[in-house]
Amino acid sequence: MQAYADCALRYLLVVSGPHRGQVWYDGRVDDPHQVEPVRDDSGAPLSFYRWFMTWLEEQEKDHTLRFRNDQDPVI
Repeated sequence: MQAYADCALRYLLVVSGPHRGQVWYDGRVDDPHQVEPVRDDSGAPLSFYRWFMTWLEEQEKDHTLRFRNDQDPVI
């Protein structure tokens, strides 16, 4: 499975094999050889759950900052 994060940013969810459940970054738009696991601060590959929760926490922070700065919330 793949998810688009921005214009050309892609993340891949590995669904089978030894890396099943991990999220990988697909950077081939800039470098044809750049497909690698997304890692946490300690260097461990991120599971889909941890990747999604990190993304969700960032979205909540961004939304809270926009709301506190008297901007219209983005939904």
